Amino acid sequence: LYVFLILYVARKWKMEVWLYRAIPLLFLSNWLLGFVEAHGYYYRNFLFTGLPYVLLGCLFRIHEKRLLASCFTLRVLVAGFILFYFCVGVEREIYQWAGVNFSRDHYLFTLPMVACVFMLALRNPRFGAGSLAALIGRKYSAFIYVIHIFVMGVLDYVAKLLVGEGIHQVALYQNLRPFLVFGLSLAGAVVFIKVWAWLKVCLNKK
Repeated sequence: LYVFLILYVARKWKMEVWLYRAIPLLFLSNWLLGFVEAHGYYYRNFLFTGLPYVLLGCLFRIHEKRLLASCFTLRVLVAGFILFYFCVGVEREIYQWAGVNFSRDHYLFTLPMVACVFMLALRNPRFGAGSLAALIGRKYSAFIYVIHIFVMGVLDYVAKLLVGEGIHQVALYQNLRPFLVFGLSLAGAVVFIKVWAWLKVCLNKK
């Protein structure tokens, strides 16, 4: 919502071009802040993550024809995504090996990895249409967004009880954590919707 408000103001005042020019600075700031601060939830999601990626998506749409005419084939994009995904893991391991307290979840190789995803979506507009992923996005995404923070807290609490305080230094747990959070959040969303529907039926009968 904050990002849409910023875009609305920028377009109204004819300053949108300055936002596009600020994309590299926003990405670089997002990465650099990982070395100097551990908190920033009140601005990081919309200003240093949401805004640059939405702007990047706008640029992809503006230059859609040129990008579709490029040499980035499906095979190249998939290979690029896998390569950059691997690079993100290597980057994380380097920070741990160097003893750097990197507090954010946005790395240097995140940007090119996401760019590959954007290009895949651009080249395959029907990709995933009618699939389980589309159903989850349409029906459960709002609930997942609301409860995933709570799920993360519970998951980390249980993991600390079972393994200890050093669980966040375990690379396997860090790599699996997003998938665990998503899966548990999805399960919670499904249960909530079914219970809510059942309560509505019970109330209507009364």
